[in-house]
Amino acid sequence: MCRLAESKLAMGGKELARPESGRTGDTGAAAKLHEGDLYLCADSLDALEGALGAVCEAVDLVFSDGPRRAFVAVRPPGHHCSASYPSGFCWVNNVHVGVMHAALTHGLTHAAIIDFDLHHGDGSQSIAWQHNTRGVSAAKNAQAWKKTSIGYFSLHDINSYPCEMGDEEKVKNASLCIENAHGQNMWNVHLHSWGSEAEFWKLYETKYTVILEKTRSYLQQQAARLRANGQTPKAAIFFSAGFDASEWETK
Repeated sequence: MCRLAESKLAMGGKELARPESGRTGDTGAAAKLHEGDLYLCADSLDALEGALGAVCEAVDLVFSDGPRRAFVAVRPPGHHCSASYPSGFCWVNNVHVGVMHAALTHGLTHAAIIDFDLHHGDGSQSIAWQHNTRGVSAAKNAQAWKKTSIGYFSLHDINSYPCEMGDEEKVKNASLCIENAHGQNMWNVHLHSWGSEAEFWKLYETKYTVILEKTRSYLQQQAARLRANGQTPKAAIFFSAGFDASEWETK
């Protein structure tokens, strides 16, 4: 638990205004939140603040003279939480909080989210899409954080949550592949079954590493675009890892 949570979450006027519920791109709120995977207890607020504080502390360390990498031991990463509504065990999207903290506090120009999990990060992808859409149409004199580009790259099981019921929109979103178009960079790769380590490594080398290649391409393209406009690139990679694909999870 982050001991600096309170100070890290005191933004000093840099808080983001909460978007209106039902804004374009968000789905409508359900009559009530799903009780099967959204829990709260007396200690939930401390847990949420601790997780968010730890994320912000890690970002501050990486963007200072400290280490270039940081691991934050919080689970889940929040990737089912959209801009307006919690979902799938996720009350807050910790990864996007980290991205926005870096943009607001440290001048982040672009970020790549690499999401590997049994489940597709529908909330993370939705937030990135909406943010990029607003960024493309933002005024030239708009605040820099509003133009921060966010790429989303995911490895997941297309037959698991949130696609287990075969919902058309959810399956399409979890299969989306778009590169450098209309301000969007998103690439989804589906997990496949394997029977031996050799089969797994073949899948890894021929299929799964595509998200790394697309991430590298995205970072290079964004850096070139910024330099062409006389700006200095300042990028980061955020790993959103649920570790749900572990073989030990059901044992």
